[in-house]
Amino acid sequence: MTSAADMARAGVQVLLYRGACFHAKTICVDSTVCSIGSANIDIRSFAINYETNLAICDTSVTRKLEARFHADREHSVVFSSAEYEARTATSRLVDSTLRLFSPLL
Repeated sequence: MTSAADMARAGVQVLLYRGACFHAKTICVDSTVCSIGSANIDIRSFAINYETNLAICDTSVTRKLEARFHADREHSVVFSSAEYEARTATSRLVDSTLRLFSPLL
């Protein structure tokens, strides 16, 4: 969660999804273009894990994806860096230690 805390401190609204497992990464640009897939948009996802995304240049599809995102927000809570920093030192240490293994996952 330390990456989420860094982003939240920088002003990014980070949402934690509380619904069923949701792994897809999506992005919508100007309600005209979207991307859906499993890739994290990093070298590991593309070169090592062979993950992929589908880019769609269609306003109708993009707006449907945007609507789905807004519906999913109802099952999300806003991440708070203050709440994260208020966790016990042990909890934050475990989180930071596990982060060291993220390149292997």
